[in-house]
Amino acid sequence: MAKNRFVASTALTGLLGLGLIAIAPVGAAHAQQTPDQGDRDTTLEVEEIVVTGSYIQRRSDVSQASPITSIGIADLNNIGAADIADLTQTLTINTGSQNNPDAFTQNFSTGTSNINLRGLGVSSTLVLLNGRRQVVSGAATDNGVNFVDTASLVPLIAIERLEILKDGAATLYGADAVAGVANFLTRDGFEGLEVRGEFQTIADTGSSSDARIEVLGGVQMDRGYAIAAVSYLDRTPLTMQEKRLSPLFGPDLSSIGDPGTYLPLGQIPLDVSLADVYTQFAGIPTAEGTPLEAIRAGLSAAGELPAFADPACGSTPNSQAPGAVPALGLPAGVVGICQFDFGEFYNLVPEESRLQGFAKAGYDITDNLSFFAEFGFARNRAERGNTPTFPILTAQLIGGETGPTGLPAHPSNPFGVDLISLFRPIGTGEAVNSTHDSDTYRFSGGFDWRINDTWRLNTSVTAATNEFRVSVQDTLRNEMAFALAGLGGENCDPLTGTPGEGPCFFFDPFGPGQASPLNTEEVLDYVIDRNRLDFDSDLLVVDAVIAGDLGDRLALPGGPIGVAVGGQYRGERYGLDADTNSNNGNFLFASGAGTAVPDFRGERDTYAVFGEVRLPATDWMEVNASVRYEDIQGVGDSVDPKVGVLIMPHDDLSLRGTFSTSFRAPSIFQQETGGFVALAQLRDPLVGNTAFLAEFTTGNPDLNPEDSRQFNVGATYQPGAVPGLSLSLDYWNFDFDDKITKENAQALLDEAERQAAQVGNPTPLLNPDRFVRPALQFGLPLLSQVNTQFVNAPSIETAGLDFSASYQFDTAIGTFRPSFEGTLITKYDITDPTLGVIDGKGNRNFTNVGNPTPPLRFNLGLNWTQGAHAFNVYGRYIDGFDDDQASPTAEPGPDGRVPENGVVSDIFTVDLQYTLQVNQLFDLDESLVFSAGAINVAGTEPPFVNTNGGYESRVHDPRGRVVYVRLTASF
Repeated sequence: MAKNRFVASTALTGLLGLGLIAIAPVGAAHAQQTPDQGDRDTTLEVEEIVVTGSYIQRRSDVSQASPITSIGIADLNNIGAADIADLTQTLTINTGSQNNPDAFTQNFSTGTSNINLRGLGVSSTLVLLNGRRQVVSGAATDNGVNFVDTASLVPLIAIERLEILKDGAATLYGADAVAGVANFLTRDGFEGLEVRGEFQTIADTGSSSDARIEVLGGVQMDRGYAIAAVSYLDRTPLTMQEKRLSPLFGPDLSSIGDPGTYLPLGQIPLDVSLADVYTQFAGIPTAEGTPLEAIRAGLSAAGELPAFADPACGSTPNSQAPGAVPALGLPAGVVGICQFDFGEFYNLVPEESRLQGFAKAGYDITDNLSFFAEFGFARNRAERGNTPTFPILTAQLIGGETGPTGLPAHPSNPFGVDLISLFRPIGTGEAVNSTHDSDTYRFSGGFDWRINDTWRLNTSVTAATNEFRVSVQDTLRNEMAFALAGLGGENCDPLTGTPGEGPCFFFDPFGPGQASPLNTEEVLDYVIDRNRLDFDSDLLVVDAVIAGDLGDRLALPGGPIGVAVGGQYRGERYGLDADTNSNNGNFLFASGAGTAVPDFRGERDTYAVFGEVRLPATDWMEVNASVRYEDIQGVGDSVDPKVGVLIMPHDDLSLRGTFSTSFRAPSIFQQETGGFVALAQLRDPLVGNTAFLAEFTTGNPDLNPEDSRQFNVGATYQPGAVPGLSLSLDYWNFDFDDKITKENAQALLDEAERQAAQVGNPTPLLNPDRFVRPALQFGLPLLSQVNTQFVNAPSIETAGLDFSASYQFDTAIGTFRPSFEGTLITKYDITDPTLGVIDGKGNRNFTNVGNPTPPLRFNLGLNWTQGAHAFNVYGRYIDGFDDDQASPTAEPGPDGRVPENGVVSDIFTVDLQYTLQVNQLFDLDESLVFSAGAINVAGTEPPFVNTNGGYESRVHDPRGRVVYVRLTASF
């Protein structure tokens, strides 16, 4: 990565952490290198700066004990990054981030992006902007984790560089820095006007495209500076109808469709032992070893269990004619269901628009007192396709001419008997979008007081808020029940009305729902509404830090002792305001089995103090130590130390090592939420089906903070005899205790299956506290919801190697810079709260609390520059890994590929970019730079995974080949 230099006037503008921001001294020039300027150097050397991981000033060319990756503006341009998510996707130290939000694993967070260092969770990496904390997104992941949304952070054109501290940093930055810190620094020294326009599009299958315009302006004054940036993105969607990564009637298959499936209520053999039936259907031998033939004979004696697929099944493109398959807890040969393929209604890339702005100004009030203020906003809008209506997860009753329910006969009932029905109201037609609206506002301001030549006091206040609104169409529980009985309608009195007459009407669940003449627009408006959830997240941070050195009298052989002492207050607020139907559990899918989703609001205050010392023992060895005390309301307090040693036995070699403890408190959402619903693909061992079901998760006020111990040892070798060569190697280890996580619903089902096998009956799988089966009273064991909560997992330990090499050399035909960087994970051991010890390295970890963990990732690069021309090529490798969600038999993908069962293949892609300095070529006065490139130039598809969507969205990019052009003009 390129090494960036700050000008003297902006040296302290990059002070990181807890609001240490200083303002430029009088008369300083804020020169800055603009994007794509190639080798033109407009920066000045600096004497001292403060870098990520320390509050104590040091020379900019001095190494550190903590491992830091610095990614400059030139690097961002070279890889073709259009936004922060493009950068995150290429980081080998990042795994499991959710930058390709899909409908199947990220129900709320469409339109967001995040960072997940070491696969330790998207909330375990602290994201800073100019060294200060950011508000977490109101939208949580499906695992109930709040995170900083990097898609709402700052326009990319305003970023000078990203510094990533790769070991724990809670001693300085507090909770959430357990896996490291990602700090984005803005271009405070920019002067002039820069305009950048970019267009990128998918070049093989699909039509999704991005059009982006960004503008940055800056002025430098005698006693201060000001910059402002704005960006706008318009993204068109990539639908699964355009590009299908999963096979037709493969993993995107629902047993509840339109047309639907019906079971005659009067013929359910309630006198047959359900325990025997469920035991056999779950594939678990009973204590007596009852064979399948005996159970079938018992069913025949009591009356067959026919299930009628709707006569219209198979008449629509998304429905599949019934087959003799086991489903809904009934054995093969007894039931036929009308299956529904929902895949084509969803998106691989959502439709989005983003309007973002950032402004910052600084002013020297006196020669020793400076002031700064910065403001940012983001207005992001995303829409994602869904099926016209979701399936109804609770069995509905429909009256016939005969039967025990007493319901009025439905005029469209072709069977003439009372029915238990499984259907979705509308399965044909256009997709209906869910909307995901995010508004973020942020202000930060403070003072820098130069007490004397070596000591300074920094104070700042940061206030930020995020409002996130999610809306999706769903079926109303009470209204549908009334309408199936002919008592639907706003003006129908269900106590006195006559079914199907006057203001009372029937909803027709037979045949394609949209085609029925009974299902008028008035009827559909009555039984269908939009589920609306409004989340809001607020943050207030007050910081004060004093830093300096103890002078020559207490100096060590290597120089003066550096000291920093500081304190911080954080106030956090988080809440949910749901619509009335959600509050009352009146939705049939989005609220699971009619589960109420209550409003809630929580708040807490955190107080912290810390100290840091830098001991330059000799001119070749330095010791750094820090400690932090933090008291979090309603959670407890923690004292965490960190020590680091830097040894430079030779000018060419530096050795480093750190050890620290860290902690992370449970979020307000995890502690206080009254419950939220996420949707997941789950395999029910009792029924034998895999279906898209609801997970209802409640908060846990008894959660403990998670704590961790981490150490890092590494070396950097830059031989003077070979200028331009740099080699680096680090070994890292993170050991977490009490890891905060949501119980894995599939793990709960798998563990219940194991317990059922042990006791010889299905009782564990019928636990109503965990597994909601609303039609069980009718003999139908269909699972609609799994109840989970937030818990402390016993432990997660991960370790590995980071390695990098680069070499820059000049030739007669230009300057070349080959590079190589990678991460090898040697350990990812999970102690799951349900399943126990699991080796998660090289595993998708779908059925436990871990993240997908490819053992090896690396990037190969080659940069060439000659005059006005530059060319970059990158090869990116992601190792294969096991799929613990794998089905017994693998389905072929759309291209006919049949993956090895239980294995997600490795993948290697190549990116290319050409850049032309137009101003140099034509001797223009102003900078004009043209770039063109391709991401994944060969169009390599993501490895097929036999799951909803057909790929692993937390690891792979579904888009295929993407080409782009960019034009940057600087004035």
